[in-house]
Amino acid sequence: MIEYVGRRLVMSVITLLGVSVIVFSLVQLLPGDAARTMAGFEASEEEVAQSRVRLGLDQPVVAQYGLFLGRLVRGDLGTSSRTRVAVTQEIGARLPKTLQLAAVASVTGSAAGILLGAVAARRRGRVTDHVISIVSVLGISMPVYWSGLLLIILFAVVLGWLPAGGADHPASIVLPALTLAIVSIALVARMTRASMLEVLQQDYIRTAHAKGVPVRSVVYRHALRNAFLPVLTVVGLQFGSLLGGAVLVESVFGWPGMGRLLVDSIFSRDLPVVHGTILIYALMVIIVNLIVDLLYGWLDPRIQLT
Repeated sequence: MIEYVGRRLVMSVITLLGVSVIVFSLVQLLPGDAARTMAGFEASEEEVAQSRVRLGLDQPVVAQYGLFLGRLVRGDLGTSSRTRVAVTQEIGARLPKTLQLAAVASVTGSAAGILLGAVAARRRGRVTDHVISIVSVLGISMPVYWSGLLLIILFAVVLGWLPAGGADHPASIVLPALTLAIVSIALVARMTRASMLEVLQQDYIRTAHAKGVPVRSVVYRHALRNAFLPVLTVVGLQFGSLLGGAVLVESVFGWPGMGRLLVDSIFSRDLPVVHGTILIYALMVIIVNLIVDLLYGWLDPRIQLT
């Protein structure tokens, strides 16, 4: 196990290095002048030139990446060109909100998806199964920003039950978390249904039925437990997708997380914050994937971690 974790950590560092190269290259293609943004649009050319030197933009692209990588190794993500605050402080203030939103959406999506998938598998071919399948397809097909707008219209404007945005009230997290969870519910439900239908055809399930074990016990205690491993993969991958979807959802609901910070930084050409935010996103996805792999070995000792 220790050897496996060590190899995965090395691969994680290589992955982060690759992400840093891609992000740095793409950010260079953004329109606008970061030095002009930092100096101010009314600044003189001399002040803009000083800002360019301060940001290292007067050097070749390779040298700029070398400086960026050197700071990254030291844990320094630079300083925001928009707020003059350290990027680590900017991200540190927003990260808890994003993690809170992703965690609530992930738990909600996983629990509801597993329950709906198990019900659909148990009632295969019936009306309940068809309804859940249709709803799952709609949930997968609908963009998160459109789902969010529909939920705002229904629960905030028409019914007036929940806040339409912000994070000032404990109930403010309900709509953005539900918006993120919709796609997760649909995917997990479909995977749970497919995995359980396969397990329900196994010999030990038929033996349990022959022994008179109650159907509910067979489905939810035996079949669901053995069908959970493929579902775990989807749950782990969905956490990364939830982080990506949070960029749009946080913008729609005005949620003060990293996604909104990333969008604001892109529009203002705040390159250090863009670099740092995307790297933190990549790091969180890598950590979640590692945890999922380790859970595989813990849940099923027959799986060899290689």
